[in-house]
Amino acid sequence: MKDQKVRMTPWWVGLCIILVLVTAGCTTQDNGGQGASIVENGDNVQVHYRGYLDSGEEFDSSHSRGEPLSFEVGAGQMISGFDAAVAGMAQGDTKTIHLTPEEAYGWPDENLIIPFPREDFGNESDPMPGDEYTLSSGGGFFPVVVVSVNETTVVIDANHPLAGENLNFEIELVGLEKASGNGN
Repeated sequence: MKDQKVRMTPWWVGLCIILVLVTAGCTTQDNGGQGASIVENGDNVQVHYRGYLDSGEEFDSSHSRGEPLSFEVGAGQMISGFDAAVAGMAQGDTKTIHLTPEEAYGWPDENLIIPFPREDFGNESDPMPGDEYTLSSGGGFFPVVVVSVNETTVVIDANHPLAGENLNFEIELVGLEKASGNGN
């Protein structure tokens, strides 16, 4: 028989390799073996956000109100782009998004610029361009802005004030309550 040299690996190297292989799948958060919970349609979430225009002008912030915004994802409670951006986030995640008018409040609609007889505003009211009013229709309330006024007519704009604007949001998911059947 030939003289062969056998090279022995120290026992602790083998042990380390075994430990690495055994623990490799144990580095994610435990959620029934599925990792961190992510937001899906039907889940209730709480987010802190800051909304601003492309110019940098802030138009809204949950931080200034001192409490996060709560809503059900996919229920149509939010503008579509914001809703879609929250889906797939995990608690503690932050993201910045840019929305086009189509993903936000749409484009201004000329059909929502409506003339009203001045007498509909009552004798005690003296509407002026830029004044904001709230109209009720079909059980809902709609903010409107006076566009122009003459002796017989008050023209209002019922478009959302951010219609036609690109919107930016910084979003932080601070709470997540999974819907029944969504990973509970």
